[in-house]
Amino acid sequence: MQNLIDAVANVAIEILVLLLLFLGSAVALKAKEWYQVVKQKDTLGILDLITDRAVEYADQELKGAKGLEKRQFALDYTKKILLGMGIKMTDEQILADIQNGYNKWKQANNDAVEEPPLDIENLVK
Repeated sequence: MQNLIDAVANVAIEILVLLLLFLGSAVALKAKEWYQVVKQKDTLGILDLITDRAVEYADQELKGAKGLEKRQFALDYTKKILLGMGIKMTDEQILADIQNGYNKWKQANNDAVEEPPLDIENLVK
């Protein structure tokens, strides 16, 4: 009888350990997913800041240049900074945020300037 009680106790302990390991792995998986979401948001915030500055920098450095040249300058500048930080993004992602930076720049400056820093609207057509 004692052997039967010991065997049942051992099985119960093994089941409890397995459940705890399963629960631990599920928590670790959720924590990893949460970390990836936070990391992605941080990366997008950094990209937003850098591309806003790249649009302004392209306008300052390339006075009189056309939109395509300024856009390429802003793209190269942004890629250089992101690579230095170890952040890898596609050109399409960066260009989308450069467009966003241009839109912010355009809204902030309204009609105060004659030529926008990046004439992206005419490039897309």
